[in-house]
Amino acid sequence: MVKVISIGRDSACEISIPDQSVSRNHAQIFISNSGRLYLIDCKSSFGSFIINRDQKRQISQSEITVNDNLCFGNYEMSGQELYMKIRNSLNYLQTGMHTARRLSRRLIGN
Repeated sequence: MVKVISIGRDSACEISIPDQSVSRNHAQIFISNSGRLYLIDCKSSFGSFIINRDQKRQISQSEITVNDNLCFGNYEMSGQELYMKIRNSLNYLQTGMHTARRLSRRLIGN
């Protein structure tokens, strides 16, 4: 099952970035079954970039790794930082689903 992580200024995004150059729904990270990460820009106002050797390359869709440095609008983020945010987001989602499942079992008496 592919997992999708949303990135943006909106607090509903799994990775929320409080920066005016970041669109409300700026980008998405797709995590494949094999663990590969794909960044897709959601037609943001200021773009999504991969930074390699001090050169910014604007992308609409690209595979990314932990070693890539990224830029959403004017907000720069290391691949390590993004990885930790994804990990925290997935842990929260899994914990939230577990809690929701437990709560629903209590409500229906199972």
